[in-house]
Amino acid sequence: MPNKKSQKKRSGSTVESILDSEANQAIFNEIAFLKKRIHLVEGERKANYESNEEILRNNEIRLQDLRKVNSELQKRHKEMLKTYNNFFLIVSNRLGSQRDAYAFREEPAKVENRPDR
Repeated sequence: MPNKKSQKKRSGSTVESILDSEANQAIFNEIAFLKKRIHLVEGERKANYESNEEILRNNEIRLQDLRKVNSELQKRHKEMLKTYNNFFLIVSNRLGSQRDAYAFREEPAKVENRPDR
């Protein structure tokens, strides 16, 4: 005949007795809470990932647009420099010498008010 101690050990190791104890129930509740929390955090991570991907795509498009604008501005700047240099050559020819043209370029008021003119 089995003794009472062995019966208690067997009944104490059953799943029902584990689930019934208050300490174990608190642990299972905490595990359930943490599972829900992990699920929520995973959803947030996915949403953030998708949001970041969208931002990256938009930034890439904007970067391409800015590169096009920059290229156009560089072309316009070169054209303006050519125009400025052509204007400088025309002024130097009209004034008669490069020195006067450089003086005109730096300080037009001094060239206009020179006593020899």
